[in-house]
Amino acid sequence: MGALRTPREKWIEAGLQALAAGGVDAVRIEALAKTLGVTKGGFYGYFADRDALLTEMLDAWERASVDEVI
Repeated sequence: MGALRTPREKWIEAGLQALAAGGVDAVRIEALAKTLGVTKGGFYGYFADRDALLTEMLDAWERASVDEVI
């Protein structure tokens, strides 16, 4: 059986928490991996780079905000 991957949503959630706690500079791949208790290699299975994660974080935040209004 293969190793379980950290779901994409967990990376986005951890990124949003880091953003809320320390601003955009706190959103770092190594720091997020440490928070999640995984290696940073899994990150690249979902995202090309940090900018791609930031874009996904913005999309997730927008969806959540719109859902709250609706």
